[in-house]
Amino acid sequence: MAILRLSPVREVAEDVVKSAYQLKVERLARMTPRERVIDKTLESYRQQIRSIYPNAVFDTEFVLGISIPEYLAYLEERMQPGMTWEDKKGKWRVAAIRKMNEFDLTTGEGFYGFFHYTNRRPEWTKPKGFVANPDKPSPLDRDADQV
Repeated sequence: MAILRLSPVREVAEDVVKSAYQLKVERLARMTPRERVIDKTLESYRQQIRSIYPNAVFDTEFVLGISIPEYLAYLEERMQPGMTWEDKKGKWRVAAIRKMNEFDLTTGEGFYGFFHYTNRRPEWTKPKGFVANPDKPSPLDRDADQV
């Protein structure tokens, strides 16, 4: 067994040390498609909450306002025809109905309003290169003399 020297005081067996990425890959491989949706949603929540409150620790069910099994049932009720847990990869996502910038996340009402399960719905993802309105010119396409 190889020994990895991390510091003069601490030595760790090399085969015990795994990167965070390796651990995540192994964890995802063991998950069902439904569990992956929840994991991705909760990871997104953690990142959004920590961007506002860096040292935040939160109870998922309290923030969602519902238990995880009830949340999955809620999403299933709102799935559009063709959406399944197995085909989720890149085809659909769980999205906010009202966007983050519509809430004052520094207040309890705004915080729990944004993260509440009723502000979430499954929706189809847009294909790469999708343009919402091709007839409307992009602000980047304007001539310099029009500015």
